[in-house]
Amino acid sequence: MNPNPYIDEDLQALAETARRFAEERVAPGFLVRDKTRDLDRALLREMGGLGFICPSCPSSSAAWAWAAWRRA
Repeated sequence: MNPNPYIDEDLQALAETARRFAEERVAPGFLVRDKTRDLDRALLREMGGLGFICPSCPSSSAAWAWAAWRRA
């Protein structure tokens, strides 16, 4: 049981997914990407697919922004 009454099972699951993603996908190679200032677009696509980028935007706005970003 979570001692924080504001964090329900859905938020706990989201936090666990984010933690696992960070450990498994972001942490490996982080220092190299940070040093070279490399933007890993595949990693960003994965983050977006999991809802970690602009989660409060409506999906119609997110689709437009994603299309514009891919053309850039």
